[in-house]
Amino acid sequence: MKNLISSTLKLLRQERLSKKLTQADLAEVLHVSPRTYRKIEAGEINLSLERFLVLCQHLKIDPIAMLEGQLVEFDEFHQQRINAGLEAAVSIMREEMHYLREQNLRLTELLAERDQKKEK
Repeated sequence: MKNLISSTLKLLRQERLSKKLTQADLAEVLHVSPRTYRKIEAGEINLSLERFLVLCQHLKIDPIAMLEGQLVEFDEFHQQRINAGLEAAVSIMREEMHYLREQNLRLTELLAERDQKKEK
């Protein structure tokens, strides 16, 4: 696992340099200080999945390929497909949350009814 993290951070650094971006540039993208970003890139602070995906999106590189040790850039078409997939996933999650809330309310009502019957 440590090798995967190390190689991924090296690829991120390589891509940042190839696009002539500074650590401060990517720190701004992540809404962290340049010092914090330096520590992330050096492996001193863990890079969260969310931040990793933000960096990949900003650098326009495929996150799956990156984890496989490859730098694969994607174009606007692929970016739109990824965004559409993320939007669909969020929509499904919202529907599931709505369903679970309804089920929770129904269960609460049934338990209240049961408790009322016990009291009688």
